[in-house]
Amino acid sequence: MDRFPNLRRLALVADRRLLSLDNLEALQIIHLSPDKRVSTGKAAQPGKALEFIIAVPARLYAEFAGLLDEFQNKCGLASAGTEVSGEVDWYGLRLVISHDPANVAPR
Repeated sequence: MDRFPNLRRLALVADRRLLSLDNLEALQIIHLSPDKRVSTGKAAQPGKALEFIIAVPARLYAEFAGLLDEFQNKCGLASAGTEVSGEVDWYGLRLVISHDPANVAPR
């Protein structure tokens, strides 16, 4: 952030190894530098929060089971072969869920 102080938007896309509550907490406190071109006469406001996308590893799926009940019902009601997506709140974060039957591994 110090190296590129004029960044106005930044998104981090990480693989599932980054997913832990400690890492998510650390990512949520990162903000871009405030826009120095705007002089409001007020105290400096923090810059825009870092945006991030992290995949959930399969080994953690059980931790999301309770959150996914409604989504699984939605999948059951969808036409065969139809991709289904949805969102739920998880620790104040937006958890985006998607199920694509074409990419499901056979059991």
